[in-house]
Amino acid sequence: MHVAEPERDRLRALAAELGGSSTLLHYDDASGAGIEITQAHPGSLPQFITGRSTLLSNLFRDEVALRNARLAAERITAKNVEMRTARGIETVNLAVGLASWRIGGLACTAPVLLRPLGIRRHHSDFELKLHGTFTVNPEFVRAARTHFGIDLNGAGLAALAYDDGVFKPQPVIDHLRALTASIDSFTVLPRLVVSTFADVGAAMARDAVDLDHPVLNALAGHVDDRAAMTVRREKPKVASPDERAPASDTLLLDADAEQ
Repeated sequence: MHVAEPERDRLRALAAELGGSSTLLHYDDASGAGIEITQAHPGSLPQFITGRSTLLSNLFRDEVALRNARLAAERITAKNVEMRTARGIETVNLAVGLASWRIGGLACTAPVLLRPLGIRRHHSDFELKLHGTFTVNPEFVRAARTHFGIDLNGAGLAALAYDDGVFKPQPVIDHLRALTASIDSFTVLPRLVVSTFADVGAAMARDAVDLDHPVLNALAGHVDDRAAMTVRREKPKVASPDERAPASDTLLLDADAEQ
């Protein structure tokens, strides 16, 4: 075994834990960080689904439902600002359909269809606006293949959600139910939920499959790579500014205090 392999395994394990539990595979209703659009007023849903800006107060006419939706919107907006400014990722989506299953001791709840959503404060209210198009949750596709040997065509599944340009998610849910009819623990609920959905660790772990690199090997204690890294190399000859070719001038400037 390569001397760096234990260190590579440690790095892979740490990478897989980045970002915490994946909300693309383990969405938790109990956290209260989701707006249940399923309970919205039917009269406002067409405007919302077609991508027009919609106020939360138009989606929820009931006082109690509106209060709960506003509390969830507060949490989603705060998390969205943190993820966008500190991490550089956009995580707010409308999820259509929630698939749940158990395999061994593992319980999963994954959104089926996702569509990016913008949410911002509008005085004492919140404004919601859908962007882009619906896509199938890629982590759900991978889990279906890994856990059950089911190869889902993501693009084909997303296409089922449109009938002559009109969004109709029921064919997607019916198709999944037919594919998983023999799996007792598998259920698909026709729910619409706005929340933050992201999976950082899984992508990082996939990128960390090949960690055979001289620098990492040297840091892990590989003798030959460490020797190669510590070899003293001749300093490059620096030409006088009056003698060097103009094409070699990189125009680098001193960094100021802020930089």
